[in-house]
Amino acid sequence: MKKKGSVLAIIWILILFSSSITTAQMGRGMGPGMGGMHGGCDSYLDLLGDLDLSDKQTEKLNKLKNSYRKEQIKLKAEMKIAYIEFRESLSGDSADMKTVEKIVKKIADLKSKLLMNSAQASTNARSILTKKQREKIKKLARERRSECRMYGGSGMMRGPHWSND
Repeated sequence: MKKKGSVLAIIWILILFSSSITTAQMGRGMGPGMGGMHGGCDSYLDLLGDLDLSDKQTEKLNKLKNSYRKEQIKLKAEMKIAYIEFRESLSGDSADMKTVEKIVKKIADLKSKLLMNSAQASTNARSILTKKQREKIKKLARERRSECRMYGGSGMMRGPHWSND
């Protein structure tokens, strides 16, 4: 029984730590950019204006952005609910470890889906841009990251980006 209590305490600490990180990540930037990103150091979208996009490219990128954002919002909401369920499953005097394990796997699956959605959107966005536009956005992104580091920003690491070509 003492071992089970220790295991539960360790799991609880790990979840609290990971949920605080996830909450901090999810709480930042729910503005107009991709994946809830806002301008400044988090968004590549505001760099697209410097790429001389055609009307067709703009339309495709807007469609992609909206689809991506909808999916990310849905997955993040599911993850928040899963964290609530996780806390509830551990709140009693004893926890059903099969239930806890099921919820932990659900959270891991949702995190995986968030990352895959981002990777897919990034790949799709790159395919819309010309080679010259991809090179230009890489240069602009490097400059932006340098500025953000200089001013203590978070550096555009969330959501689709075009840093690897």
